[in-house]
Parts: sequence; structure tokens; C-alpha cells
Amino acid sequence: KEHLLVLLADGQVFSWGNGLHGALGFGDLEPCPQPSPIESLDRSVRDIATCGGHSLALLNEGSVMSWGWNHD
Repeated sequence: KEHLLVLLADGQVFSWGNGLHGALGFGDLEPCPQPSPIESLDRSVRDIATCGGHSLALLNEGSVMSWGWNHD
């Protein structure tokens, strides 16, 4: 609805869209009009999910990271 994530084969994640609630993963609330890498994930991602104002990443070692709106 508000943002997109793309996971590349090498484990790098790109994000763009509305920065509302911090869902882009860049540490701010600014919008990003073009795909940009989430540097803090360091190419260690196996899978991703996004919905509304939050995002999640399943890391290669099995842990999960989440960011964005934690309203609920």
C-alpha cells in the first residue's frame, strides 16, 4: 500500500515508497521515489514481507528483523 521491498538473489534488499512510520528501513520518515538498498541488512536476507506501515526480513541465520509502524 505505502511502500515496496525487493529481495535480490544475493540477499540485498531494496526499498522505496512512502517513508511514513519508518517502513522503508532507512532510519527516517522521508519518502524515497526510487529503489534504494537497505544498507543495514548487509546482504544477509533470505526472505522479506511487507504490509501497510511495516516490513520484515528473515535473515540467513534464521532470525527475523522488523521495522516500521508497531501500532498493534
